[in-house]
Amino acid sequence: MRKIGVTVAAALQGLIGYGGRFLFGLLFLCTVVVQTVLRLPKGEWADVLPNTVWSFLVLIGLLAVTYLSRGWLKRFSNRQIFIAGCLLYLLAGLGLIFFTTDVTRYDAAAVFRSAVEMNAGDYQSLEVGGYLYRYPHQLGLVSFERLVLTIIPIPNATVFFVLNLAMVLGINWASWQLADRLFANRSISRYTLLLSFAFLPQLFNILFVYGLIFGLFFASFGLLFLVDYLHKQRVRDAAWATIFLVVSYWIRNNYIILLVAVALILCLEFLKKGIKQHLLLLLAIISLAFGLNKATTAYYSSVSGQDLQGMPKISWLAMGLQDVPNDIRQPGWYNYYVRDIYKETDGDYAAIEAAAKTSLAERLAVFAKDPLYALDFFRIKLLTTWTEASFESIFSGPSKWRMQPHRTDLLKDLYQGGNSYILLYQWFHPVLMLIYGGAALFLWLRKPKEEEVIHLYPYLFLAGGLVFHLLWETKSQYVSPHVYLLIPFAAAAYVIFWEKWQSRKEKTSS
Repeated sequence: MRKIGVTVAAALQGLIGYGGRFLFGLLFLCTVVVQTVLRLPKGEWADVLPNTVWSFLVLIGLLAVTYLSRGWLKRFSNRQIFIAGCLLYLLAGLGLIFFTTDVTRYDAAAVFRSAVEMNAGDYQSLEVGGYLYRYPHQLGLVSFERLVLTIIPIPNATVFFVLNLAMVLGINWASWQLADRLFANRSISRYTLLLSFAFLPQLFNILFVYGLIFGLFFASFGLLFLVDYLHKQRVRDAAWATIFLVVSYWIRNNYIILLVAVALILCLEFLKKGIKQHLLLLLAIISLAFGLNKATTAYYSSVSGQDLQGMPKISWLAMGLQDVPNDIRQPGWYNYYVRDIYKETDGDYAAIEAAAKTSLAERLAVFAKDPLYALDFFRIKLLTTWTEASFESIFSGPSKWRMQPHRTDLLKDLYQGGNSYILLYQWFHPVLMLIYGGAALFLWLRKPKEEEVIHLYPYLFLAGGLVFHLLWETKSQYVSPHVYLLIPFAAAAYVIFWEKWQSRKEKTSS
């Protein structure tokens, strides 16, 4: 029976590995051919454009500087590099916080306002038609913000900007430690640190208080404890992994995809090694994640006296397949459908569900009638989601058309899509190319059947996110955590490739 399990695990692992080579090779090729640029004066309109020569020049420059400085970098410990990166981020991050705005907007503002109101005993957002009545999936994030505001009773979004900044530094530390645990190679850890700090959407996202950073912080530490558990089989590591992963999902439900990836990894580990505790850990993570969400909804339902069903899930799927003429967003992006259909039906759950089913059936009929249109629809949706290298981190910051201030000319130019934004994008895109290219290279350099199962977690997480957002409504801001978690593996690929090339060179010369 054990041999069958090992054989099945090896086959599944190989299938995932070979599939990953194709998928991540495709993503890398997409970033080589095109880049998606968010046109800030147009809001969230994403233009898919041919890649520019500047992206390649910056990419070549990055590789050249990294090559030329490799000896100099060895003079510093990874701890020193991390501290230097933290100091730069603190300087830049605090500058962003104190020279822009102290307010949020859109859904982030609604969540923050709800947290402040409920801590003051006002539960109007849970009343019929209120924000949380319509979108109860935000209750975990609201609860987390309420907890923070209880500890730091300052009802100002700046508290969360600073918390985001601290958590970004924590995420980069966890990424470094993951590289240490996974590869035990000082060079891989060093370049993981450099690439983590080079991924600037993380820095600019500190002004976006919508749970992405909070969720990624807890997810990163959950993965760190999961790796420790798999290597050392300690119960306390399993317990901490469970807590952190469950909290990441509680705060931001999108991390359900990561929980599924972790579940698959634990299943494969069980099949390969027959350790039954892996299945107990899987059961604990999944049951506690769903249990905490249910308990949170039940608590707020009790407090408000409302049945917090929220919008039917099918309405989000229907929106994700829509193509609205003259819209300010690309096909399949969030387009206010769920808000508008709620108003049109006066919040009638059955009517919303029926309307969404009709919309979905109509769109599927269009796709079936015109396969070339369907192919183009999903092509645009994939490219605008996964090749928009800023991941809306600038768009999500202070906005001129929302009357949010910028206290310096540089930041005003940046957040209004001026020359500084265009120049910065020429950094964003080459870094994305490096991450996708390294992630694909890692799978080509390592034999899938011999690879550690835990090495699959970022690939499964991104693949799940890609499928999900091809069908569900999408925005490029949603997928930055999927890309960020690839960084240790991209760094590992380049170091392994260099070491193998050096080894062959030495053999040839001798």
